[in-house]
Amino acid sequence: MVSLEIIALVLTGLSITASIIYYTNVLRNANKTQQQQIDTRQMQIFMQIYNQSHNNPNFTKAIHRILDIVNTKPIKSYEEFQKLRENEQIRESLGLVSGFYEGLGVLVREDYVRIRPVALLMTGMTRVWWEGVYKYWIIEGRKEMKWPRFMSEAEYLYDELMKYVEEHPELAT
Repeated sequence: MVSLEIIALVLTGLSITASIIYYTNVLRNANKTQQQQIDTRQMQIFMQIYNQSHNNPNFTKAIHRILDIVNTKPIKSYEEFQKLRENEQIRESLGLVSGFYEGLGVLVREDYVRIRPVALLMTGMTRVWWEGVYKYWIIEGRKEMKWPRFMSEAEYLYDELMKYVEEHPELAT
């Protein structure tokens, strides 16, 4: 016959096991909920950025002004870029767009914004912006200004975006 002490020990062991399973599930669900909140917040941040840039009339005018230049006469040197900056409208457009990409680069580097949504929505313009105009200004400008980190976050953004697109060829532009 089983003694009451053994039954009590078995019941105690079962209740401890049940408690461990319950709290493990509670923690797992809490972690899942927390990750969903982080993901949601990242997408909210990204959409705010997108709405203040690619859905903003001032930004779209600026980027199209730059695209018109690139499509008409691609920039091939630092001197050609400097001539562009003589026009006040173009200079303002370049400043607005470059400031945007520099800021977005910081957010991607610090993992506040993931590279995937940037790749899905902004690859084409980012690529044209960097390859068509800015790489000459930034690379040579760093030497001229003796400022090695000038636009380094925008360059980081471009590099990360190109790595991502290489890994996901369906996103190539």
